[in-house]
Amino acid sequence: MEIKVEMKVLFVDDESDLLELGEIFLKKEEPDLDIDTTISPTKGIEKIEEKEYDAIVSDYDMPSMNGIEFYEELEERGCSNIPFIVFTGCGEEKLKDKCLNVGADHFMRKGSNPKAKFSKLANNVKREIEEYKNS
Repeated sequence: MEIKVEMKVLFVDDESDLLELGEIFLKKEEPDLDIDTTISPTKGIEKIEEKEYDAIVSDYDMPSMNGIEFYEELEERGCSNIPFIVFTGCGEEKLKDKCLNVGADHFMRKGSNPKAKFSKLANNVKREIEEYKNS
């Protein structure tokens, strides 16, 4: 008998509607994902200091700090040792390279088909967590 283990994911985005939609689609696609959401990297840091997560999904373009600054802040605090996935509407190839070079584990663009994008995101999150746990 296989034991199911929930994977705790923090989803950070300044668009609360997208967070709600994301939580629904991600959980539907991958029932093993336990999704926490927050609308700012600052609140995300507070959550990370209170609870352990298996992965972080972060928007790039947010008012208080961008996704790279968020990652760097986590790194400075010693909290960057779990998969970090940038999920953004910014689609420049330079940005993807910059995020990956800083230390993000994966970069995905948001798109016009939320169901398909969140399905792919759920698969990528689960894969990144499994790779991290097996390394």
